[in-house]
Amino acid sequence: MHNAALLIIDVQAWLFERQDPVYQEETLIKNINKLEKHARKNYIPIVYVQHESSGALKKNSPGWQLHKGLKPKAGDVFIGKKKGNSFFETPLHTLLQEKGVKTVLICGLLSQCCVQRTSLGALELGYETILVTDAHSNSGTYPEKNIRKVHKTVEKAGGRLVSIKELNL
Repeated sequence: MHNAALLIIDVQAWLFERQDPVYQEETLIKNINKLEKHARKNYIPIVYVQHESSGALKKNSPGWQLHKGLKPKAGDVFIGKKKGNSFFETPLHTLLQEKGVKTVLICGLLSQCCVQRTSLGALELGYETILVTDAHSNSGTYPEKNIRKVHKTVEKAGGRLVSIKELNL
């Protein structure tokens, strides 16, 4: 994938410690790691986005840290955000423009919140937006139904839906 970046959104410890478990946690982390490996092999920049707020997601707190199963490396980019859309009041758009990025692959948490808002934000900014269908998740009631709803919303807005299998990973 030429001129692409991988955005890994809010895969933070606290979201896995809540009473509502993350839907298919093991599969999610495994698939994000496949995307990371693919990105590194193909020199695709990796951007970790971490939500910052008071309480459990306070910057540098244990809950704010990335999930222990992720494998960040030197050279990866880390961006903090305070709203659902990772582009809103962050340096993300400028950073991607500087790197010549035209396509974003999106994965992470939570599907119906930050993943959807970031996907729609990327589309508004003119990025080819690919939501990796089996590399994002949520928690709560009816997770599969909510994930399908996000897929329909992103696709209707002009985004592409692609699975790990379709990416040959």
